[in-house]
Amino acid sequence: MIEVIFADYARPACGCPPLDRYSFGGVFLALLQKGWDARCVNLAAKNGKDSPRREGPAEVCCYAIFFGNKANAFLHMENARRLPKPPRLIIAFGPFASVFSDEILLSGLADIVVKDDPEFVIPAVLEGRSPLKTVPNISYRHEGTIIHTVKHSFPNLDEIPFIGPYFYNQGHPRAFLMTARGCQHHCVFCDRNVHWGGGLRYRSVANVLDEVRDLVENNQAGEIELLDEDFAADQKRLTAICAGMRRIKGQFFWACSACVSSVNKKMLFLMGRSACREIYFGVESASPAVLHRLGKRYSRQDILNAVRWSQEAGLKVEVMITVDNPGETEQDRNLTLSALKELGPDVKVSTNRLVILPGTALYREGLRKGWFTRQSFFEDEGLVFYGDKRQEAAYGR
Repeated sequence: MIEVIFADYARPACGCPPLDRYSFGGVFLALLQKGWDARCVNLAAKNGKDSPRREGPAEVCCYAIFFGNKANAFLHMENARRLPKPPRLIIAFGPFASVFSDEILLSGLADIVVKDDPEFVIPAVLEGRSPLKTVPNISYRHEGTIIHTVKHSFPNLDEIPFIGPYFYNQGHPRAFLMTARGCQHHCVFCDRNVHWGGGLRYRSVANVLDEVRDLVENNQAGEIELLDEDFAADQKRLTAICAGMRRIKGQFFWACSACVSSVNKKMLFLMGRSACREIYFGVESASPAVLHRLGKRYSRQDILNAVRWSQEAGLKVEVMITVDNPGETEQDRNLTLSALKELGPDVKVSTNRLVILPGTALYREGLRKGWFTRQSFFEDEGLVFYGDKRQEAAYGR
C-alpha cells in the first residue's frame, strides 16, 4: 500500500492552497493510473473523508511538503518513523522539499526527495526498473553521501490524469484545473518556477478542453478556476481554448489569472464571450521603481488598461497588491493608492504582505544579506515576511 499524504497548514496559508492540493492529487492519481494500490490521506480535509485509515502504516508514504504545511508534515513523518513497523520508504515532494532536499535527507525525515514533476518521477522510483541514480529529479543518500540526479522536465503534460474532476468530487465548491506549468515571468517573490521546475510547458488544447468537458458535462461543475500563473501568455492558444469553451454543453463559467502586460482588449472580449466571468491580476504596485525591483515589466498605464478592458468585456476584476515591497517609500505607496482610486469601486482589491518563499530571488537575497541562514529558514515556524524586524536590524535601521 502507498499513501500520498497532505498535512494540514501549520501557519496562515501562503502561496495558492488549491495549487498545493492540485500537485498532491496529481501524484495520487498518477499512482492509481499506473496500477498501484494507493490511497489519498488529506489531513487538511475538513469533512474527514480523507482521514488516514487505522489498519496500519503503509509500506510507502509520499508527503507533499509546501511552505505552509511543512511543520505538520515533518511531525507526521517523524511519528511514522517511530512506529513499530515504520514505512519501508518515505518520499518527500513539493517546492519546500525541492529547495531543502539536503536538510530533509540529513535529518532522516525522508529517504528520497523528488524535486520536479513528481507525477512522473514517483511512479518511476516505485517501479524500480532502473537504478535510482538514473531516475531524474531526485535526491537520496548512498553510503553517507547525498546524490542529486540529473534535472529533467517532462514535456508531455497530457499524460497526467485529470485532477480537476477528482477534487471537485471531494466536495470543493469550485473546480480547479491547470493548463500549463511554469511561467514566462521571473518575479523575485514567486516560487511557481521552483514549484514546477522552471520553463513554460503547456497541455494540449484538446486535453484541456476534454477535462473542462468532463467537469461540466459529467460532473455538473458550474464554476471552474484555472490555476495558471498567466493564462494569457500564449494568445494563439488562448484563442483556441476560448473557441472550444463555447462548444461545451452546459451552464458554467470560468475564472483565470493573467499578467496585465499579456492581455489586450480583443482577447478579453473573446474571453468574456466564452464564459469567462472573473480575472485576477497580480499587480503588486503601481510604482515604476517598485515594479522594477519586483521583476515586473509593465507600467501603471498597463494596469489601468487591463482593468478597463476587462470591465468593458463584462469580467469581474480582482487586483492583488503587496505591501512592504523592496525599497518601497511613502511616495511609492501613494502612487499605488492613486492608481487604485482611478480603478474605481467595482474592482476588488486584495492586499498581502510580501512573503519570502524558498528558492526565490528574495530568498537568495536574504541569504546574502544575513537575514536568515538556510538552517534557520528551514526550521522557521512562521511566515518569513520581507521587511520584518530581523531585516531592519541587518540594514542597521
